[in-house]
Amino acid sequence: MALHWRPLWRTASSLLLVAALLTLVVAFAWFTRNPEAPAVDRATEWPWIGKWIGRLQDQWRPPPIPADRSAAAASEPAVVIRYYPAHPPPPRDYVWIAGGTALRAEPSVEAAPVLTIDETTNLFVHERRGDWVKVHRGAVEGWVMAPPGAGVAGPRSDRPEPVLPLPGRASDAADLRRSLEIFSSPPRLGRLDPYLLYTDLAAKGVGPFCRELVAQAEERWTARYGVAPVGQAEEAILIFADREGYEDFAELAEGGPLPPGTTGHAARGLVATFAGERSPAEICRSLLHEIAHLLERRSLGPALPPWLGEGLARDFTDHLLDDGVDVARVAAAVRGGTAPGFERLTGLDHEAFHGAGRTLHYDLSQLWIGYLLGDAELEDGFRYFLDYLSRGGPWADHLGPDDFPRVRATPTLSDDLLHFLARDGLARDGLDRERERLEAGFRAWLWARGGG
Repeated sequence: MALHWRPLWRTASSLLLVAALLTLVVAFAWFTRNPEAPAVDRATEWPWIGKWIGRLQDQWRPPPIPADRSAAAASEPAVVIRYYPAHPPPPRDYVWIAGGTALRAEPSVEAAPVLTIDETTNLFVHERRGDWVKVHRGAVEGWVMAPPGAGVAGPRSDRPEPVLPLPGRASDAADLRRSLEIFSSPPRLGRLDPYLLYTDLAAKGVGPFCRELVAQAEERWTARYGVAPVGQAEEAILIFADREGYEDFAELAEGGPLPPGTTGHAARGLVATFAGERSPAEICRSLLHEIAHLLERRSLGPALPPWLGEGLARDFTDHLLDDGVDVARVAAAVRGGTAPGFERLTGLDHEAFHGAGRTLHYDLSQLWIGYLLGDAELEDGFRYFLDYLSRGGPWADHLGPDDFPRVRATPTLSDDLLHFLARDGLARDGLDRERERLEAGFRAWLWARGGG
């Protein structure tokens, strides 16, 4: 009897195909639960298919748990988000007004001045007549000629007034073109959501864990500080393969050499850092720090005092990465009298803050933010203070009389903060007493965290 081999071959082939598919499904299911198994590591070394297995491994590998976390802490959810009420100001037309500018009773240079602006600030526009705009400063109403570039960007000020949050800023086309020319090879365009990404790295320099943190940054920012960014992210991120390219870019952007140890830059719609010999975790830290500055601009405004701007950026980065500053070293400086107290730290201008003692100033600012958020009696007051800044501080003309009933005692933001932190209100002569209470609480907080 003749053997009909073709039907048998088709049947056998079908069974082998089904078995192969089942094997692949089972293997994939096992792989997603065991991405760090030794067998998977060996498979990444196979020719051709190994690189694809490595990419899948990166996607399924869980984020690392810092070595100093206990087993009990490691079993807790990696992300715990606590939401606080956020009141992002609605988009409104505004103008920047330089210090020394006079507001006039009518839209005419011949009209009588009603108020002189003492410090550069930005104010809402209530009406336009040609080149003139009507604004309110507190209870005073006046007219001023709209300056060039109104509603786009504001200058850096070492003695800033509270200003309004600004929407995301796309980089200028000419700035971006000059920046891209600095790359050692034509950069690839991609996305680090919600931002554009340009890089000349031969391999990806940002792992999936960092990509996830960047994507969550706005939500996590609002959850931690209670203020929501306005508008949408419009900026672009540049990651240079080498430090030299980054330094050339930063010097072009800043107009001069950078302070030693600088690893990130954010200005004019661009965020930049470099890979060099740094680990993916170090690259991620630099990116998150600079992205925090973008979120500050969009939720609080562009003219924050340096202690607050850098303290928030450092606090947010370490909050996301579950890391922290060397508390014992800072506490030793506090005990030895070499660390500035609260009043001096909050009064440092940009040059003094980034000059001698720069590292200590950064660390102190971060720890003060951590203390204000970590103390049960102070955290709500600190968040109300941030909400107050997001609305334009004491000059916000759209606030009702009951929104922030406390009256500013002196013209500094640190004293505004004391008002919001005070438990039972704060009289004009109570500022020194409130500072002493804060300083004592801060020292006790440092001691409790290993700074004794």
